[in-house]
Amino acid sequence: MTGVGNDPGQSSNDVQQKSISPIDIQTSGTFDSTGCSISTCVPIPAGAAPVADSSSLSDSSDLLSMLTQAVRPSTTLDAPQQFYNNFSILGSTPLPPGSVPWSMPFCPPEDVSPILTLTLETLVKPQLEIFFERVYPMIPIFSRSYIMGRLLDVEAHQNRTFVALILSMVSLSLIHPLKPEEIPHRPTRAKQSKTLMDEVIRLRSKWDWASQATVEGATASFMLFGTMFELGHAEGSRLRLKEAIGIGELLKLDEVRTYTSVEPDEARRRMRLYWVLGITERAYALQRCGSITFHGSLHTPAFKSLDPSQDLASRTLLHLAKLFSFVDSDIVSCWNGKCDPTICKTLTKERVQSILRLLNGTPAQVFGSEIAFTGLSEVQQADLLITWQWLRNRVWRLAAGHGLTGDELGEELGVGYVVDVASTTVLICRRLSSNALEAHGCGFVEKLYDIASIVTELMQTSTKLQSKLMDVAKTDQWTELLQALYTFVASHRSGISFVQPMAQALSVANGVKLLCAPT
Repeated sequence: MTGVGNDPGQSSNDVQQKSISPIDIQTSGTFDSTGCSISTCVPIPAGAAPVADSSSLSDSSDLLSMLTQAVRPSTTLDAPQQFYNNFSILGSTPLPPGSVPWSMPFCPPEDVSPILTLTLETLVKPQLEIFFERVYPMIPIFSRSYIMGRLLDVEAHQNRTFVALILSMVSLSLIHPLKPEEIPHRPTRAKQSKTLMDEVIRLRSKWDWASQATVEGATASFMLFGTMFELGHAEGSRLRLKEAIGIGELLKLDEVRTYTSVEPDEARRRMRLYWVLGITERAYALQRCGSITFHGSLHTPAFKSLDPSQDLASRTLLHLAKLFSFVDSDIVSCWNGKCDPTICKTLTKERVQSILRLLNGTPAQVFGSEIAFTGLSEVQQADLLITWQWLRNRVWRLAAGHGLTGDELGEELGVGYVVDVASTTVLICRRLSSNALEAHGCGFVEKLYDIASIVTELMQTSTKLQSKLMDVAKTDQWTELLQALYTFVASHRSGISFVQPMAQALSVANGVKLLCAPT
């Protein structure tokens, strides 16, 4: 056989001797998939081993030979790169059968989050330690051993859902809660927190995000809610809470059978997530006139048996779930003004009395155990005890709005009830350390404000109770309670927005006291 472009008289041996190695081909351009320069087409000489032959990959020397042929240094710095097709997503011309592209990419796996990679040791891990010290007691969904164990797995760093969870936890820990010496650096911490939230949103920006509901995804959304709430973005945080609850709804967290088909550790994480979402949703509904998605009881024997009460991480959630089980969809509907208070058949005097009686008494009587608080940290006790008194206050306030309160209607419905709640709250705050109170954020301070302002508020809105409330407001006891609550609020890192309305409530009480003073 004669070679293409050679003298017919030449033998095949002569052709082989004159064959040019591909390495010796000189071009001023790049190579295309046919072995030709873009600028000057040079046919591959006969006898040269075809690059596409699979036998060329049989050993390492052949692979090295192919890479040497395929990756040629360009003679110019700005040689055109013809192999990248910016529109390849729309379809491209397939390569001829048996051929491979000259340029074979050999690159490491995609770095899902450069921020995680670059700050893993300097920011992420130190802040996670702070998270488990300060935040985990209030949001005990993922244990420290689980998170730190997965961080050691390099493959987990390529999991967008897991990375988003980690960064959202760090984002919250940067701004909540802060120690006194950290408060001056809050603006810088807030910027870091927002940058991490941007990265979390970017990681979740794919079209198929949340197509598979996970506990990690719901928890990340809840962390975003907490972070945005602490930064003062109330409406944005509300959307993130709804997002977390929506994922929880997809997981069917309010159905007991959801927990029977998974491993015990996963069932425990789901149970804690359900409690966190359900408790927060109901508290937020009372504070922001929202609605609730999980309508059933948060505290049932079936749910309680899934996460034993001797588990300290779950015990606070278990007690809070019992408290908020009184705040069902009917209560929330009445609270949001969706009923006519004058003819409402949902919230009756008997029902209000029943709830308030169940919320009365010592912690052992309310939570059902003499050891209910054994082992709980001060931070957990502060959350549980203040929330307990706040719920007593809110239920009584709802009853007052329905005309169901008055001294003649019983001890629980008398005006003295709100004084007892305020007095108990002050005793709790005095017993706990300032660090335990500071560990909680805006929502905690708002509860103190609600307890303190109820008398002043109802004096302006309830003609039926006005005289009785004035009798309360003019007493030294109420003035002292207001002053104590004002001090707690004013000294709290999140109390600045409540200082002025608290001062007004205190001023009104002092004004009433002066007006009613004997001349």
